[in-house]
Formats: sequence, structure tokens, C-alpha cells
Amino acid sequence: MRPWVCLRAAHRDGYVRTCVPARGRIDDSSRRSTFRRWLAPLIGTLMTALGVVGLQGAIRFSLSAVPATGTIVDFHKTQARSASTIASVDVKLPGRAPFRREITDTFGTVEWSVRGIVQLRCSHVESDEPNCQISSWAEVWLWPIVFFGIGATTLWYVQKRASRSHP
Repeated sequence: MRPWVCLRAAHRDGYVRTCVPARGRIDDSSRRSTFRRWLAPLIGTLMTALGVVGLQGAIRFSLSAVPATGTIVDFHKTQARSASTIASVDVKLPGRAPFRREITDTFGTVEWSVRGIVQLRCSHVESDEPNCQISSWAEVWLWPIVFFGIGATTLWYVQKRASRSHP
């Protein structure tokens, strides 16, 4: 005997029930298999690609950035429960006049005080708008490593599950 699939649809006269013979297997695991089949590899690939691009940017920044110091002009916390701080800093680069930049301390690694000194690293110093960041490992490397790790782990898990289900 062939299984049937019944659907209940709204109609202007009430609800209509329609039943048709089922094709293939019917169970709840089809959603999970669809997720494993294409959504998990897609998410893993996107996360890995974002991680690789971020790591490439972090490597480029680490190799091209020059050390600089900054004098804190003004700062404020972004939210009450966040460690993030945004500060206006006068940046002093060797061989260049001081200029003001807005610096973000995402992880709260700097002790902020007005007229305090903060260590920075700046890239693209020959341009009119140098890119300056706090000289912190977490500011440059943490998110690219996290994205790459999540993506690579997801792809490894998908591959492991695929090889286990298809001997």
C-alpha cells in the first residue's frame, strides 16, 4: 500500500483537505539531511573564506604597519555593558606632523585617560589617510582566526559525516 500525503488549506468556504500519493520517503529527517547536504557546507565555506580574507588582511597589516604613539584627546565607552571604547587620538608618526584619528578599542585592552599615551600601529603611512589601530594582538588577529576556525571545523565535520554515511 502506497503512503499518502494530506494537506489542509484555507478556502473561502472553510478548510479543504487534499490527499495525494506520496513520492519517495516521508519523514522529518529530510530537513536535517537538507541542512547537512548543502547549508552546512555553504556556511562552512563562507566562514572559511571570510577567515582567509581576514587573515590575509591581518598579515598584510602586520608586515606593513609602523609603530606610532598617540595622545588621547577624548574617549567614551560605547555601551554600559561593553568593554569597547572609542577615542580621539593625536597620532605621532616619525617624519610626519601629528594628526587626529578616531581609534576603537574593541576588547578594552587600553587604560584610557585624557592626555594619556597609547601605542598604535599605522599602515598606509604615505597616504593622506593612514590606517591606525591599537597595537594589540586581539584587535588584529582574533576575529579572522575565529571565523577561519569555525568555517574549517564546520567543513571538517561535514566531510566526516559524509564519509561515515557513504562507506
